[in-house]
Amino acid sequence: EITKEEEREVSHYYPIQIGYSGQIKEYGEEHFYGEIGEYGHRHLSELVGLMPGDLISHKTPAWLDAAKLTLKYRGDFSTGWALAHRLCSYARVGEGEHAYLLLKNLLRFKTHPNLWDVHPPFQIDGNFGALAGMAEMLLESHEGYLSILPAIPSSWKNIEVQGLRARGNFEVSLTYNKERLTDLHIRSGSGKELTLYYPGVNKTTQVHDEKGLVPFKRDGHFLTLKTEAGKTYSFSSFEKVKKGNIPSGFQATYQKEGVLLSWKEKEPVLLLRADESEPHYKEVARLDKENEYVDRTYSLSHRGRATYKLVFASEDANEKEKGALALIHPASELEVDRYRLKLKVNNLVSEKIGWDF
Repeated sequence: EITKEEEREVSHYYPIQIGYSGQIKEYGEEHFYGEIGEYGHRHLSELVGLMPGDLISHKTPAWLDAAKLTLKYRGDFSTGWALAHRLCSYARVGEGEHAYLLLKNLLRFKTHPNLWDVHPPFQIDGNFGALAGMAEMLLESHEGYLSILPAIPSSWKNIEVQGLRARGNFEVSLTYNKERLTDLHIRSGSGKELTLYYPGVNKTTQVHDEKGLVPFKRDGHFLTLKTEAGKTYSFSSFEKVKKGNIPSGFQATYQKEGVLLSWKEKEPVLLLRADESEPHYKEVARLDKENEYVDRTYSLSHRGRATYKLVFASEDANEKEKGALALIHPASELEVDRYRLKLKVNNLVSEKIGWDF
């Protein structure tokens, strides 16, 4: 009976709440980030749904963007194990450059000469976490499919790795040469259906086993095929993945008649909005050569909490693309001033462990 009652009650709670700073709330009572607790605390309790969980993922784009903002606000300076946690989290949100920065800082500043992690004095979580983070940069499978090279930095131009394990009992080996995925081999240990994602998948991509071509279904950059236990499948003919650009100077300003959204480039863009704590964005407009737009959903007399997202409008542009963010919230200037005072008082004596680089 207790279990049934808990199952009924759990639907009354919000799994994720987004605050006025666009952050994932750590406390239900907070509005702006950092008004409760320490701004740069080593823990990432509010992001348990991102790492190690799977509640926040590419299937919930607005929550994923909120997680990126939360990580940015939290900062990079901390103990060894906390840097490893941030490394894994940045890999989960697909930010390879920042994940690599954390990996370098972890090795340079938070690793003893004997390779033990610095807590201080020592905590094995940092060692295991660093390895997990590197693996996450190369391969992820927590979203129900295998994501190949989801968070690699631009400086990793040549990669060769063997024996990475993925959910579903798959073993992955690959070669990445001169910024192109040239070889990908996946061994199926249990004969389960395999779904793979890689941005370089295209119409010419093929799959082989020891007998020849293997049939599969392609949906954009996803491939799905049936496998047999013990067989190895080889994938070939991937396109070189191009890094996308992000619009610059994106701002949101309340006006009498609506919210004025402006940016610098006069190029085709997709404008999106996520209201309150919604996990998905709604399309607001597709624009060709304009660099401003008035959204009349909110205004000075009708304020709200929303995150706007702007992406360059390629043929298949959607809410999952990386883009520029702009935020609005209902707080008055007096409430904002009170927040700034709270923030200053809360962090007069803040945790300084590991803040030495």
